[in-house]
Amino acid sequence: MIWLLLAAAWAQDTHVVRAGDTLEDIATALGADPELVHALRDLNGLSVGDPLVVGATLRLPGPTEGYRVQVQQPRVLSITGTGTATAPGRPPAPLESGMWLVAGTTVCTDRDSFLAVRLAVTTGTFLHDDISLLPETCLTVDSAVSRADRRSSVVSVSQGSVAVREVLEGDAGRVTVRTPAGATVGSKGGYRVTLEDDTARTEALYQPVAVVNAGEEQVLEAGQGVRTAAGEAPGEVVELLQQGMLIRPQDGVALRRPDFTWKPVERALGYRVEIATTLDFTHVVEWQEVADPEWHPEMLFVPYRVEGLWWRVSSFDKAGFQGVPSVPRRLAFPPGVGP
Repeated sequence: MIWLLLAAAWAQDTHVVRAGDTLEDIATALGADPELVHALRDLNGLSVGDPLVVGATLRLPGPTEGYRVQVQQPRVLSITGTGTATAPGRPPAPLESGMWLVAGTTVCTDRDSFLAVRLAVTTGTFLHDDISLLPETCLTVDSAVSRADRRSSVVSVSQGSVAVREVLEGDAGRVTVRTPAGATVGSKGGYRVTLEDDTARTEALYQPVAVVNAGEEQVLEAGQGVRTAAGEAPGEVVELLQQGMLIRPQDGVALRRPDFTWKPVERALGYRVEIATTLDFTHVVEWQEVADPEWHPEMLFVPYRVEGLWWRVSSFDKAGFQGVPSVPRRLAFPPGVGP
């Protein structure tokens, strides 16, 4: 896959306008150069006094405009199952761990496949933003850039569901997930976006996010969700179902047989069980949706040449909103199995 590594494509840094934004505020966030306001107007065809439209996408000054910005190439962190990457002007290629993704590349997961992508990385500190794709999801990498004190990534989702990893410490990176039914903007991650038939569903799990569409903005606090439809303002805010409590297996107990149980969550229509190879669940390897607070698969295929496995459960309500996941538990390998 050398072509993905060597292909040259310049990613235009962009900014989705939020309620209350001004060109002066955006320029200040980019740096102290007073000429930045003029550059922003010139790049976006704006005159003095022109209002900013909530949800509009502004082009930001980049290397060709003489401002310090590092254009980055996202890369595939892990792939469970199969999928394809289609770079501009190239035929689809199989997804592989470590693959670099130039701007404009579309990645798609197949059925029962999971993908983790690293977006922008802060130079020097190596703090980063990651996004995970669930099965049958297609995402286009629009841009990933890093400036002196900020990083920004923009992706577009055309089908499926994605989850942006929560940033727990250090400087936050702004990740914008665009869909045909609006955009979700978060600076500390910790949210999900799912495309349904004609709508997009956003769930803020651990951090506040903004959902913008049709010139309107809705800020979600952690534990809230909202739906948007193309050309319409965000709908009514919904309180997500809260964390449930896992029962069996206990934390760190050897997984001798795949029997999972948890306490029922009030108003839950069903549950999603997830197994991952990382505590932050960036690398999901198995999931299953069940109606009752238990899961007893006849067989469970999970990787054993990994440092560990974790499992968690989240519930979903009758409207389809998925709640906050439970506190994860570690799964230990039986004696004689494992790395």
